[in-house]
Amino acid sequence: MKKHSKTRVLTAMLTLAVLVLTGTPASAGGGNPLDSVGVEHNVYLGCLMRNGGDPNVSPLQRVVEECGFDPGTSTEEFVATYSPLVEADPRLTVAERMRPYQAAYTSYQFSYFTRIDQVIANAQSAAAADAMFAQLEAEAIDRLTTRTAAEQSIFAALSVARHSLKYWTQATGITGAAVGAAKPDRKLTQKWWHVLIVVAADLVGAAGGTAIGGPVVGAATGAASSNGAASVL
Repeated sequence: MKKHSKTRVLTAMLTLAVLVLTGTPASAGGGNPLDSVGVEHNVYLGCLMRNGGDPNVSPLQRVVEECGFDPGTSTEEFVATYSPLVEADPRLTVAERMRPYQAAYTSYQFSYFTRIDQVIANAQSAAAADAMFAQLEAEAIDRLTTRTAAEQSIFAALSVARHSLKYWTQATGITGAAVGAAKPDRKLTQKWWHVLIVVAADLVGAAGGTAIGGPVVGAATGAASSNGAASVL
């Protein structure tokens, strides 16, 4: 794959979750109260991955015009508001990318982002990553509410983390079995870290988008190619 295509993939993945969903978070029967955020994220992601599209057109514009998302404002205003999330450097950690919004969080609330970084850094398989995300999600359910945008953003990020992980591991065929093996497969390991980078970008879009304006649904990938997700990671 060409270098510029990989760059578009990583940049565009930051868009995956910057759509604002109006309304009040719904109860999830004791589960993540914003689990619908991750579900909708995968729906819009699936749309954009199927459609491919012009990489020179903002994925935020595409998700409105091609996938039918209603941002509740003009497309131009929507793109202008959320483009900074898309343009953030995907090589930064989750905590670093959330630093502009840190004042909205207590130290405990912001600790979720540093602990998410620990998952990204240490998980050697999809099952391990999901279990770690699930543990953080269970803690959030036990200790947080949805009364503030900061708390909502944590639930949104964890929902997108788990749903995005499921989407990309299925799309790429990653089982993770060889990643933690005594003699790990180099290509498989590289592909696995690419998946984790994309998942991190997705959940940052969810958290940052929620901190700006409300619960996040998910968004787009301007780097979706005609070859599909399995060929770009």
